[in-house]
Amino acid sequence: MTIKVYISGISGNHEIRKQQQRVLFILSSLKIDFEVIDITEMGKENEREFMRTQCKLHNKPNPLPPQVFNEDDYCGDYEDFESANEDDQLRPFLKLGSGKISHGGNGMCEDSKETNQILSNVETGESEALKA
Repeated sequence: MTIKVYISGISGNHEIRKQQQRVLFILSSLKIDFEVIDITEMGKENEREFMRTQCKLHNKPNPLPPQVFNEDDYCGDYEDFESANEDDQLRPFLKLGSGKISHGGNGMCEDSKETNQILSNVETGESEALKA
């Protein structure tokens, strides 16, 4: 099961970029396997529509990134993620089972170079769509 984080790589909103970076940083530091889906990239229209539809089904009328899923199962938005993190409830929030996540556990994460590049791109607001 892969955690999917839907982000906006070209967001002009500093707060959204900061929230996206924080979610990715926490997942990476906890060695949780995740996939980043930039809904602003060309060809990601279906993913963007899927994210919006699922969020609305879960009473999130204004689905701004970051949004977190376990595969296709909606977990929540940034506020939900942050709340679960503060309460040491990320595993249940991410639908990875119960219990606490140990910092430095046995989870798997993306290649650290790739993760660092994603974090850097989110921080600067650079998107693959802009590079094309």
